[in-house]
Amino acid sequence: MKANFRLGCFLILGVAFIGVCQGAELFALRINCGANKPWTDGKGHTWEADRDFESGKWGVLGGGAADRGEIKIARTDLEPIYRTERYGMSAYRITCPDGKYRVTLHFAETWDANDSSGQRVFYVGIQGQAVLSRADPVEMAGQPFTAVAKTFETEVKNSELTIEFAGIVGNPEINGIEVIETSASFSAQNSPSAPLIHKADAATEDAGGGFRLLDLKATVNMDWRDEKAGGWQGRLDRPR
Repeated sequence: MKANFRLGCFLILGVAFIGVCQGAELFALRINCGANKPWTDGKGHTWEADRDFESGKWGVLGGGAADRGEIKIARTDLEPIYRTERYGMSAYRITCPDGKYRVTLHFAETWDANDSSGQRVFYVGIQGQAVLSRADPVEMAGQPFTAVAKTFETEVKNSELTIEFAGIVGNPEINGIEVIETSASFSAQNSPSAPLIHKADAATEDAGGGFRLLDLKATVNMDWRDEKAGGWQGRLDRPR
């Protein structure tokens, strides 16, 4: 994945103060679980059609899909998401860049036979850690045919985010999944962990007439080109 950055750079007494990076292309994935086609919500976000997992991509392991048709779902403006579901799956595996993520899981009990709590109970884990030890869509929402969303923070260190499911009573189910990266931006400021950078000390001129920063405490590779007075253009390449 490649993210483009633009930094403001101010020179005061020969010292370059580099501001917070902006414009990073954060990883974002929204899954319309159980659906065979994508859907775009009112904010312009595309929810991708569900699919089986393939190595290096994303998808579900096992289970079946259900489409309840034009049913009414309470407490949401995302009704199409809750009208389809994936059930009986063991996991979703998502290939993504290392970093910190916000994961939102969307549930609604829409099977007519399950009209009270205790009729569908299942385990949900993220990155091997339990986040819902006894998920019950009716209990969480207060009634069937009602949306409920649960949000969790996690970290990816091996280029893959895994959401695990296991049935306790009946089959696990999921209606929608959002995986949003929250920590791709880089900043260098006046602090012990990111000292002031003197241009002469931190960069060397390359054959293209630009500068390569050498001494930033970061696990990324960055090349800079003098764009115009008062600003540099930067590029950050991140491994998948």
